[in-house]
Amino acid sequence: MAVDTSNGAAASRRRGGGEFYVASVAVIWGLNFPIAKSVLDQISPLAFSATRYLAGAAILLVLLRLRGVRLSLGRGDVLPLIGLGLIGITAFQGFWAAGLQRTAASSAAIMMSAAPIFGALLGQMMGQKAGARGWAGILIAFAGVGLVVNNSLTGFHIESGSLAGDAMMMAAAAAWALYSALSRGVLARLGPLAVTAWTMLFGAIGLTVLAAPDLADQPWQALTVGHWAAFWFSVVFAAALAFVWWYEGITRLGVARAMVFTYLTPVVAVAVAVVLLGEDLTLARVLGVLVVIAGVRMARRA
Repeated sequence: MAVDTSNGAAASRRRGGGEFYVASVAVIWGLNFPIAKSVLDQISPLAFSATRYLAGAAILLVLLRLRGVRLSLGRGDVLPLIGLGLIGITAFQGFWAAGLQRTAASSAAIMMSAAPIFGALLGQMMGQKAGARGWAGILIAFAGVGLVVNNSLTGFHIESGSLAGDAMMMAAAAAWALYSALSRGVLARLGPLAVTAWTMLFGAIGLTVLAAPDLADQPWQALTVGHWAAFWFSVVFAAALAFVWWYEGITRLGVARAMVFTYLTPVVAVAVAVVLLGEDLTLARVLGVLVVIAGVRMARRA
């Protein structure tokens, strides 16, 4: 008797597509670190975030209209989208910017790497269990990030930051995980493009309120062509495209599996720093990258 394997093949393609989306997002965000750094040397993090998310939302809303989608929302979708925007854009970026000003960069990287752990915990609460193998992969990848950031096999070199700054970075990680986990219902109704466009708009409005003092004082005329090129890369790819693809990945993989791919972001950032900025490729970083990849591979097979 013939066995119908079409459902299994379709599920495999769906999962493979989801992994492509979230892995691509990790690469884009890893590239964005050194690219955005040049702009952040000129304007404040909050002003940068507010303007880029406003621009990203505008691009996505235009795309929705070009697809023939009316730019209106059902009454039952407005509050959930506002809530998601305030959590995933306003709170996430607000805590990230404030935390980065108060703590060491290495400490901030470790705190932010807790996001997949928060994602797995939220997934457990919402019925998307990671399982023992998944948890092992998440924790192994987290250890790999720590090794990359520490950049040493013989000592502990992660700078200690202020308790308040570390707490803010941890809050940013939790906000990102919560944003990803709570989107399930509206994603099923509206789709990734619409959800991203509206949450980005609402979140950017919140960021603009927080960034108002900084926006008034920014020397926009001092930005060069290179700065504007970096800004628009961050808008088009790291904000608009990456957020849509992130939601595409979540719909296929679930929160816990999707979140673990964010561990690839520091791997890409380090690779770019070595190739383009001439930073040293140490044994600790090589081993850390291998540990991250091993953890991600384990988690994705869970």
